[in-house]
Amino acid sequence: MARLLLELKYYDEAGRVKPSAILSWCALFLCRSMFIFALSFILQQNSSELLSWIYPEKRYLYLSMLIAAPAFSAYLLLAFRESLTKHERYWPLLLIKPLLLLSCLLDIGLHYFLAKSLYWQFSWSIALSFLINVMIGFYLFKDRHLRLLVSDWSRPNSPIE
Repeated sequence: MARLLLELKYYDEAGRVKPSAILSWCALFLCRSMFIFALSFILQQNSSELLSWIYPEKRYLYLSMLIAAPAFSAYLLLAFRESLTKHERYWPLLLIKPLLLLSCLLDIGLHYFLAKSLYWQFSWSIALSFLINVMIGFYLFKDRHLRLLVSDWSRPNSPIE
């Protein structure tokens, strides 16, 4: 009898590993600039004020959205993993962890650049974002659940006999 590698609640009905809630929150945090941009379109009357309050210079918004693109791609791969495996496309699922790590490292680099451009004056937003990004990077690098998820979904599911 095979032993389960994770608790039973982390498996779906077909016996595949489900993404953890922490992984979804990490991907959403890394995509925060895209959500702020979308929120500014939803609040049409104050869209430019909201964007200028969070991103005083537009180039930082565009740079943040470019940095969030790999994390958004990984989030889409997580969301459409069942349809990808149904059409026997397993290789894109191998990109989930590298895309999230790339986005996290680029975001850390951006916050390093922002801190340096402020001549290392303390800023709560830069400090908290930097700290959360470092914690996310460590989590993504060490997480066993993510490793098992990617290895489980990136190969065909053998039928039970």
